[in-house]
Amino acid sequence: MAEGLEVIDAIILINIIILMLDAFHFLRDPSSIWRLFKFCYSMIIGGGFVFILWMDYVWGYKFKIYDVELVNAYFLYGYVCIWIGFLSFEFIFRALSEISHKKNHYSNNYSVLGNEIALKYGLRFLCTLSVLSVLAYVKSTGVSFGSSSYQSRYEDAAGSGIFLLLIPGFMPYAAFRLLKTNAIKSFIIISVVTILYALFIFVLLKGYRQIFIATILLLLIISFKKGFLSRKIIAISFMFIPFILLGMSFLRYLGEDGTPFSDVMTASLYYIQGDLFPADAPLRTYWYCQNNPCPRLDVFTNHLMKFVPRAFYPEKPLITMDAAGFYTKIIVGYERDLTLSSTILSEAIMMKSWVLFSSIMLLSGFVAGSLNRIAKSNRHGFIYYIVISNSYIGFFWVREGLEDALNRIIIMIIYALISVVVGWSALVLINPRALKVRLEN
Repeated sequence: MAEGLEVIDAIILINIIILMLDAFHFLRDPSSIWRLFKFCYSMIIGGGFVFILWMDYVWGYKFKIYDVELVNAYFLYGYVCIWIGFLSFEFIFRALSEISHKKNHYSNNYSVLGNEIALKYGLRFLCTLSVLSVLAYVKSTGVSFGSSSYQSRYEDAAGSGIFLLLIPGFMPYAAFRLLKTNAIKSFIIISVVTILYALFIFVLLKGYRQIFIATILLLLIISFKKGFLSRKIIAISFMFIPFILLGMSFLRYLGEDGTPFSDVMTASLYYIQGDLFPADAPLRTYWYCQNNPCPRLDVFTNHLMKFVPRAFYPEKPLITMDAAGFYTKIIVGYERDLTLSSTILSEAIMMKSWVLFSSIMLLSGFVAGSLNRIAKSNRHGFIYYIVISNSYIGFFWVREGLEDALNRIIIMIIYALISVVVGWSALVLINPRALKVRLEN
C-alpha cells in the first residue's frame, strides 16, 4: 500500500513538473501552435490524471481508479514521441531551408498565394459563406436554445454538414482584419463584433461551444502577437477559461429533463473535469482494450465519413465510430446521441500496437511543427491567415485526437482553395494585369 502511494505521489510530481515547464514555455510565446499543443497535452492528460486523483482522494471519484501508473506511462511515452516528431520536422525544415536559400531568390512583391486585394476579397467571401450558412442552418433547424435537450443539436444537425463546415469561415477574415489594423480602437471594435458573432452562433447552434472557445483563444493569441496584451495578461486570461467553460456547460444543458448530479458543486467539478481534464477516457480505454477488440485505424476512416454528404449516404449514423464515437458508445456505453472527449491518448491506445501508437504521437509532433512554421512565416498569404485562424487547434487536437486535427486541416485546405480562387478571380476582374505580374514573379 505504501509503495502504491509512493508511485502515485511520483506520478503527481512528475506530471505537475512537466505541466509547469510547458506552461512557462507556452507563456513565453502564446502565439505558438506547437507550444499550445504541447501545453494542452500535458494539461489535459497529465494534469487530468492529477485532477481525478485529487477528486478521488477528496470526494471519491465516480468509479474506482486503478492502473494510473500504467496509463500515465503511456502519457509520458507519448510526450517523448511528440517531441521527437517536432524535432524531426525542425531538422528537415532547416535542412531544406538551407538548400532553398542557396538556390532561389524570392521576390517580395507578392506574398504566398495572393496579394492584399486578393486576400481581402477571398477571405471576405469565406466570411460571407459563414453568415449565409448560419442563416441556412437556422432556417433548417429553427432556434430552440434552452427549450430542448442538448442531444437535439445532433439530431437537428443531420443533413446540415455543409453549413457546419462553412460556419467557422468568418475566423480567417477576422484574423486578417485584426492583424492588419494598428489602431487599438479598431482592434477592439473588430474583436467585439467577432465575439458577438461567435456568441450568436453558440446560441443558434444550441450550445455548440467549440467556435466560441476557438474565437476567444484566437483573439488572445492575436492580441499577444500585436503587442496589445502582455504575457501576464495572457496568463490571467487563461485562468478564466475554466470558468467560461463551466458557465457554457450549464447553459448547454438548459432544457434537460434532469441531472445526474446531486448539487451544483458536484456538477461543476465533473463539468470541469470532463471539459478540461478528461483523463478518465485513457483509463477506461486501456481497461477495455486489454480484453476486447478495438477499432485501430478504423477510427480514422470512420472519422473521414463525416465529409460524405448524407444525400450520398442516407444511412449515415448521427455518431460515427471514430475514436470519440467508439469511446462513447462502446467503451462507456452511453445511450444518448452525444459524444464524449476521448483524447489523443485514448485514440492511440485504441491502436493496440506500439508502432501505431508511436506513429500517432510522432505524426502529431511533426504536423504541429509544420503548422507552427506556417503561422510564424513572414509571407502572409491565404494559407498563413487560415492557419493563424486555427491557432487554437492544439486544444481540440488533444481532447479529440489526431483524426480531429486532420479533419480541421482538410477544412483549412478547402478554405484555402475557395479563398484563392475567389480572391484571384476578383483581382483579375479589377486588374487583369495582376495575374500576369503574379505569374512573372
